[in-house]
Amino acid sequence: MPSLVVDNLLHRNLPPLAAGVRFASPFADYAGAERVAPLLAVMPDVFDELAVVRELRGDDDEVAVLLRGRCGDETVDVMVDERHDDAGAVSDMMIMVRPLSGTKAVIARMGALMRDTDR
Repeated sequence: MPSLVVDNLLHRNLPPLAAGVRFASPFADYAGAERVAPLLAVMPDVFDELAVVRELRGDDDEVAVLLRGRCGDETVDVMVDERHDDAGAVSDMMIMVRPLSGTKAVIARMGALMRDTDR
């Protein structure tokens, strides 16, 4: 199965989420579709540029993708690790960003976007 989270980042296709989805972000951990969906909805606006560098597949329900892009003036490497339930919905995901200056830029922009949308 392809990365549904990366598809959202690149093409604004909000993925189906399991009710109990877990999301480990660079800022905090979140649980439940009602908390994760608003975060995923604004994520495409966090990055000014983003491209897939490599995709790694495990079993049918797991995929990890390395991306490179830009958030403001910061060049960032982004790792998306996700798992899917039997219905194909995202059940577990983690996003990591490096370097630290890029992580700070991503967190700042995400915070501003969430405040702007009152989520």
